Amino acid sequence: MRPPFSLLPAVALLATAAALPAQSITGFVVDAQGQPVFGVDIDVENQGSGGDPDLTSDGTDVNGFFNTTVTPGGTFDIIFNPAPPNLITTVPDVTVAGVTNMGTVELLQGVIMSGRCVDALGTPLAGINIDVIDLATGDNLDLLGDVSDAFGAFSLAVPIGNLELRFDATPVTFKTVASVAFERVTTADFDLGDVVFPDGFRITTVVQKPGGLPVVNADTDVADVATGQTLYTPKDNTSASGLVSVVVAAGTYEFEIC
Repeated sequence: MRPPFSLLPAVALLATAAALPAQSITGFVVDAQGQPVFGVDIDVENQGSGGDPDLTSDGTDVNGFFNTTVTPGGTFDIIFNPAPPNLITTVPDVTVAGVTNMGTVELLQGVIMSGRCVDALGTPLAGINIDVIDLATGDNLDLLGDVSDAFGAFSLAVPIGNLELRFDATPVTFKTVASVAFERVTTADFDLGDVVFPDGFRITTVVQKPGGLPVVNADTDVADVATGQTLYTPKDNTSASGLVSVVVAAGTYEFEIC
């Protein structure tokens, strides 16, 4: 029979976990016009070790007020996730100790980008992942609703400015289509209509050093010989075995390994 005291370490561990202090963040969320915003989801992310804290009451009320319990405290990025056209807004490096009043948090306002993802025959493409790059800063922006639905449709908030729009087709499994990307200057809500994904052809190779050793995490680029333009080819770095596989539309290309 196992002696009774063998249970004590587990009991002590539970007691320690229960003793972790709960802290809170409070404040108001308003839009660019200063109006309170209801239903903003709040996330708290730990950029260091230890994982993200536990949250309760992680949203704004009808007056834009929030009082979110954070267990345990620490220094975190506080992320506010509103409905469009307001953009995700991050307040970095907030120290949460006791009751931390964040004051008034003003959301960034964007414009609505909508459209539909289809193949060359007009068949809707579900699961297309949409990334938006702010060309002024090079940042890959955090977005809500950045995946096409079962009808290929999408609608999401993007910033005003000079953007690169990237549509990653690698999640599509029922047929092979090439990913697409293009630039767009945004000033107001806009509808892209049908974003057409051409039929794709797969380029697969294994990159090795002399002696057959794999080259890991080498970046590969595919450039159109006629235009010199580099294609958008997601997941184009070599794996641990030196393998890389990308999809392109029909054409003549120069394949570079960096």
